[in-house]
Amino acid sequence: MQWLMIKYLVIVWAAIAGHAMGLYPMWLLLPTVAWCCLLHTVNCHDLNHAREPPPMLVRWTGYGLFCAGFLPLASTWIDAAHQHIKVHHLKTKGPLDHHDDPHSRMGRMTIPKMVLTCFLMPGHVSLEDILFHQILKNPPFWTDRILTNLAHWLQLAVLYRVGPFFPVLLAGHVGMFSLWILFSGFLHQDDFFRLLVNVDPSGMRVIPFVESIMKCVSPNAWLEIKWHDLHHSHALAQRTFGHAMARGTSYEQIDSACANLVDEGLFLDNSGKPFSPLAKVGHVPGSRKAFLEAAAKNEC
Repeated sequence: MQWLMIKYLVIVWAAIAGHAMGLYPMWLLLPTVAWCCLLHTVNCHDLNHAREPPPMLVRWTGYGLFCAGFLPLASTWIDAAHQHIKVHHLKTKGPLDHHDDPHSRMGRMTIPKMVLTCFLMPGHVSLEDILFHQILKNPPFWTDRILTNLAHWLQLAVLYRVGPFFPVLLAGHVGMFSLWILFSGFLHQDDFFRLLVNVDPSGMRVIPFVESIMKCVSPNAWLEIKWHDLHHSHALAQRTFGHAMARGTSYEQIDSACANLVDEGLFLDNSGKPFSPLAKVGHVPGSRKAFLEAAAKNEC
């Protein structure tokens, strides 16, 4: 899985080289860049939760690729991973817990403000996050920062020579915005989880049309979004759904298992009674089981 960080970088540079030689048209280049930037960062999130960090040989690609927007400084994998695990997950045990970290603070914003914030400052791949959350608050990961930034600036210099410079950076920024508006924006909004919980009485959280589209974009990322309450409550136990899929477990197996597990209630109160971290938006443990039992009776 860690070598996917190199894979998406190779695809981007192959597309840029193909365009420079007149073999790869602009209308294909720009969506390729946006897509690879998005999938690279999804993979980096999976690696945040790995038992061991990836080697420096792949970490230098950064948490966002060099073309992931208008970044004078690179977002290093180790800085972003530290923020994600040691700050975000340490404080946030449910997706609707709102703290002062860059992710969960999005849940306190109105939708228009959240969309604008994600466009100007897309999560870890933003100058604000790099300067004020990674460099100033993290341990001094200077080896990673220096090597990653050298690679970042070298690639920007080559891109500037071969072009197209600004269209590629804009495409990367759009890719990052598309990712972070889901992973950091809607993913901690009460209204989004109210929709997920109530749209499908079976408890599978299937949003018509959206489900099919997101499975095509990134099936493991969509699982992280749908079952983000489970991701936060059991992050150390299950790592990420990307890890499970890499081990050969199918999307359908994971999806069904998650639905059954969250239906049991992910936490226990002081009396030992299960409860859901999404109770405030209407999720009730046991509702999926009751629905399936009623459906089975109706079939009989």
